[in-house]
Amino acid sequence: MTTRYLEYQPVNGYVHNWLVAGPHIQAEAGPFAFEGPLALEAEAVDRQKVTLNGADLTWKYTRCLDDHLVDVSLFAETPQTALAVATAQLLPDQPGPARLTLTSFGPAELWLNGQRIAETSAAGSSFLQPHSISVAVELGAENTLALRFAQSGVRALALACALQVSELSGGLKVRVGTQVRFPRRHYLFEQAFDLAHLENLTHYRGAHFNLHFSQGIGSELTYAYSVQDQGGMIYVEGSGLVDPEVVNDVGHTFRLYERPYWVTLRAPGKEYWEQDLRYEMRLPIYVLDNDYSVGAGGDFTLRRSEALTAAAKRDGLVFAELARMGQDQWQNVSDQTLFDALVRVARQAVDSSLDLVGLVSIAVRYSQNDKLSDGLVVAIAGGLLNYPYRQAAAAAGQSERFLLLTAELLAGQWMADNTFSDGRSGQEHCQLAGQDIMDAMRAAGQHGFMEWDSPVAFERFTVALAHLVGLPEDDELRDMAAVLLDKVLFLLAVNSYRGGLSGTHGCTRAAMLRSTQLQATAGITRLMWGSGVCNQHIAGPISLALADYEFPTFFSQIAADPNEMLSRERHAGGGQEVNKVVYRTADYLLASAQDYRPGQPGQSELIWQATLGPNTQVFSSAPANFGSDEAHQPGFWLGNVALPRVAQWKDALLAVYHLPADSWLDFTHAYFPIYEFDEYAFEGGWAFGRKGDGFVALAAASGFELVGRVPDGQRELRAPGRTNTWICQMGRVATDGSFVQFKQAVQALALTWGEDGARFTSLRGEELAFGWQGALTVNGQEQPLAGFAHIDNPFCRADLPAERMDITYGEIVMQLDFE
Repeated sequence: MTTRYLEYQPVNGYVHNWLVAGPHIQAEAGPFAFEGPLALEAEAVDRQKVTLNGADLTWKYTRCLDDHLVDVSLFAETPQTALAVATAQLLPDQPGPARLTLTSFGPAELWLNGQRIAETSAAGSSFLQPHSISVAVELGAENTLALRFAQSGVRALALACALQVSELSGGLKVRVGTQVRFPRRHYLFEQAFDLAHLENLTHYRGAHFNLHFSQGIGSELTYAYSVQDQGGMIYVEGSGLVDPEVVNDVGHTFRLYERPYWVTLRAPGKEYWEQDLRYEMRLPIYVLDNDYSVGAGGDFTLRRSEALTAAAKRDGLVFAELARMGQDQWQNVSDQTLFDALVRVARQAVDSSLDLVGLVSIAVRYSQNDKLSDGLVVAIAGGLLNYPYRQAAAAAGQSERFLLLTAELLAGQWMADNTFSDGRSGQEHCQLAGQDIMDAMRAAGQHGFMEWDSPVAFERFTVALAHLVGLPEDDELRDMAAVLLDKVLFLLAVNSYRGGLSGTHGCTRAAMLRSTQLQATAGITRLMWGSGVCNQHIAGPISLALADYEFPTFFSQIAADPNEMLSRERHAGGGQEVNKVVYRTADYLLASAQDYRPGQPGQSELIWQATLGPNTQVFSSAPANFGSDEAHQPGFWLGNVALPRVAQWKDALLAVYHLPADSWLDFTHAYFPIYEFDEYAFEGGWAFGRKGDGFVALAAASGFELVGRVPDGQRELRAPGRTNTWICQMGRVATDGSFVQFKQAVQALALTWGEDGARFTSLRGEELAFGWQGALTVNGQEQPLAGFAHIDNPFCRADLPAERMDITYGEIVMQLDFE
């Protein structure tokens, strides 16, 4: 085999082009130490096999993004340790002294020409904790550089590092071995694919997957594409031309059914197969089977049948099996799915608490049904007897604790006379869990939810409470569960816009962040009041569909109420609280958490957001890295490396950022998906968007650019500087006239940027002033950012703690009692 090379220039001194082997996954996490020398037996070449630490791996060419990180982070469902190695060659114009700086988020080693020259034992698995170490070196004419890095933990593992070269006289080339026959062609495809982007991230069967290139590359280039699922199955293939004037439909989605996919771009056939040009770019996309409904209404009985039927079509999910049982489709029930769920539960895998409740539900409802196999009943009983309910609940957050206590109560009730693995009887577990869940329900009823407006948490609360409404033997507990479920669904209605749980979230997931269609509550709202969609998150709607629960149907009217609504809420618990504002009209929703822990490290919070449609969200964040999946918490869009200080006054909002001087990235940015708007424009330092009759305007103190390259081309407005202020002003046809008139009015607003804030006059003629310090003032008057009532909106006014809530709509009054 003839070895050829790809050669690059560093970017701001950072090595951006590597060969990477790994990650190699070990079964369990624990104290980590690198074992033995890093012995690279031969020159590394892309797609060549290599044995490292006893594992057979393959070198893969990897190019860093603008965060400079060689990043192979992963999401671990159970505690794991992962190891990776990266290598490249350094070729200085003038051999001599230089400085190498290694930055990592976990343990890492730096090797030069076979010698270990630096090591960092950085602790933690988060992107919030970068550690750097510098070392002076003497570079020869050719130098082999290698990084060995690791990470331990569960959930998001930050397996990433960066290497910067400085203090070098003259220039530097970075070289990696390749099998590509014509390297110049490789460079062209890299340049082109960096500019590729899809119009939309979420689609339905029959829609178009429109692929664009932000600009040309100066020469004609044909590329090949395929649409693949996560298992690598190819569904669609074709080719196109790299041309910013050409839009290519790469989906043909009538062939595709609901699941996540990758649109994979590569060189066409001969170059790919015969000339070994294997460079690829993968763009994520999700396909839904059902149309999203933005209008509330319809018959609940039909929606219930729809939810059960849609769930029963799915494979590999406990609640899909529960849906089949609920529809008497016993011939289609998969015992293997339930056995697999038992394994996840026994391992206490991430999110397996939902599986646990589903398995308990099956046992309580159907263990006496002769259509459920005896072997499965015995296996479920064994799994429930051995589960460490007490320990798991003690370590869980609020919403997951609800699930675990629900499972413990129902398992103890079902097997009251059995002895569980901790020596307690089922009756004892039932009593302990019953008291704990009653206390937890009263606390949530009176003080609220610290995982506020979280699609993940609301799904968990709904699943737990829907089971507690009808299955426990304790009448008082069932009644309290029904009351709290009323509150959960009321808050879901108030904080929703056209079926999506919009605005600020105490925690969310990367996959749910940019489309309400993929939220864990979309199926719940679809079932309850008709707006939303049946998606892959079926635990909530199936729990409700099978529950003995009388839904307050007027909540659907609250969710769809077209009148202007200003809602304030305060939720408190565990020594923390959040004060939030929601402003909703028929054409948009703007929501935010006021002055929430500014400057402190974030994780998966969404502090503010403007919503104009199920895929039309606008928000800002301070990214920690360029990762857009669940392995990055915080990441590119999910969470913040440091939380902003935000204040909202009705339809106007200011978000002030002060990032630490040592934060890895030095910019903030806003999500602004241009293809989701009916119209958009960039004028006078503002970004404008129109969706239907709703308008949004966004500006930043340091200015911004619309970024046209990966990872999120044509969706990102990037603003330089660690200190910055963003302003959002909403509008609509009913109050501001046409889109042209809205743009003109916004550009005419009095606006003064300060060093750490801004003063501007909103479209409603009110002068707002806000900064990193001090109060929000409106026309010179200070406005409170904390100390709100628990709930204060046109439908409910309740103090904190709220021993009682009265919900009113028209002549309807519902009283919720949490004493």
